Amino acid sequence: MSVQPSSPSPLARLIAREDLSDVEVTALLAAMVRRERVTLAAMLGYLGLVVERKL
Repeated sequence: MSVQPSSPSPLARLIAREDLSDVEVTALLAAMVRRERVTLAAMLGYLGLVVERKL
């Protein structure tokens, strides 16, 4: 049995876009947390993507 890798979520693809400023990405993440639309595990993953943008 093979496990299929999951495709990136729409939010992950949005965060990965290089045309968004850091402020816009931060505002997007903050809005998701305020609306409780993201789990802590997912938020940590998204924060990892933000860090990758900086590398």
